[in-house]
Amino acid sequence: MQTPNRRIAALLREPLGQVGLTERRPWIVALAFGLFHGLGFAGALCEVSVPAHEVPLALLMLNFGVETGQVLFVVGVLGVLAALRRLPLPSPQGAWRLAPYAIGSVAAFSTLQRLASAFSTEASS
Repeated sequence: MQTPNRRIAALLREPLGQVGLTERRPWIVALAFGLFHGLGFAGALCEVSVPAHEVPLALLMLNFGVETGQVLFVVGVLGVLAALRRLPLPSPQGAWRLAPYAIGSVAAFSTLQRLASAFSTEASS
């Protein structure tokens, strides 16, 4: 299966920006996110000519690595939050809005940048 790698890469981050859909139907966002990542990884496997009999092990190791990374990230964030709770820091009113806006802004910027890169490279070919 051949995939347009730059377009798939541009779509990989798009579900992060869909906060409304994430709240209403999180399983749809998770399915789309996983599908786009799977297509991107399948395209990468085709590009590096992984033998067909090695693909299941490659997919298993990818999944293991992703899950391990997620667990380590959550443990790290929880550790930082636990340390911050011990400090007597006042929180400005409305500070809770900063993280969602920052995440959405980075996701939107990244998506636009990747789309521009995908189409500008394709147009010059």
